[in-house]
Amino acid sequence: MKLRGMTPFDGPCASGPGWILVQRRFDGSVDFNRTWNEYKEGFGNIQGEFFMGLDRLHLMTSSAQHELCIRIADFDGDSAYAHYTHFEIGNEEESYELKYIEGYSGTAGNYLTANKNMKFSTIDRDNDKEKHNCAKNLNGWWFKECYFMSSKRLKFDDNPRKSESLGQHIQGCLRISQIAFEGRCASSSGWIVIQRRFDGSVDFNRVWNEYKEGFGTIEGEFFIGLETLHLLTNITKYELCVRIGDAGGDSAYAHYDDFQIGSEKESYELKSLGKYSGTAGDNLKLNQNMKFSTIDRDNDKFKGNCAIINGGWWYNLCWRSALNGPYRPLFNDVNGGGVKWLWKKQFTVSLAFAEMMVRPKSVKLVQK
Repeated sequence: MKLRGMTPFDGPCASGPGWILVQRRFDGSVDFNRTWNEYKEGFGNIQGEFFMGLDRLHLMTSSAQHELCIRIADFDGDSAYAHYTHFEIGNEEESYELKYIEGYSGTAGNYLTANKNMKFSTIDRDNDKEKHNCAKNLNGWWFKECYFMSSKRLKFDDNPRKSESLGQHIQGCLRISQIAFEGRCASSSGWIVIQRRFDGSVDFNRVWNEYKEGFGTIEGEFFIGLETLHLLTNITKYELCVRIGDAGGDSAYAHYDDFQIGSEKESYELKSLGKYSGTAGDNLKLNQNMKFSTIDRDNDKFKGNCAIINGGWWYNLCWRSALNGPYRPLFNDVNGGGVKWLWKKQFTVSLAFAEMMVRPKSVKLVQK
């Protein structure tokens, strides 16, 4: 990951849409009885037990509203979870205060809300309200009092048999809030795939409401939906990566560092693209500030409706890019539809592969 003002660091994706692991315990291989500076910087190994670090948690949760999910399990194999819709901690000057911990749901019990507004405590910095330092026995945490949940000990009030057991598995995950959807991670690099074409199994000749809601299946060809894309790109700044390939096996990419689209009232206008880089050519810049067009809603500047031939897109004129056109690799017709991107100085040949991906600029996963 890369956060403003910090060097990049590794951070694993958790299972499920958009979740990033920030802490994990499962085998006792890492000592969590650490000092302030160690909790500040983070420790452990992301392939095993680890804690991401308070500085990183602060930068992540202050850049956009984040959710928190805690998953726990005991030695008997029973498991539970706690989900919070708004989680944020302060900076080091504020002793990484637990500023927001709201909107609980789950099966594990709400054992964090009572600690709201508490500063973080470690073995060498006591910020709790007890007479002694809770962290000396229970490790670093936002303690108010020494009971309820800590990173070391679990307490299940609904089952006293488990209240003394040390958890076999504890995992904390974050994701940007305000939107939940079924999404596909492109790789460990943190990209979320929003569109994919590769075999023609899904018809992209769709009406406005279908492009609004999304269609297809994330295991195959699909479009995530304009409403989801609008919500994503308006929560925080996103970058866009377009990957394309032809029937001969050649491939290229186009990267834009500030991607945003408007609301439905604004006809999902392509508001921002930012700076281009890549090998595929800058074939979206001409379409910036254009509204989205579909077969039943014409918002382009051409005398006819580009979407009827080339599928839904942010058209200015009908050329340079049209990744939602009919799938027909090797089809070569300047006036015919296809999966199009002006590449190798030709727009007439339909592509064999196209994929669009986005990720938040505030958190970047480093590719290994």
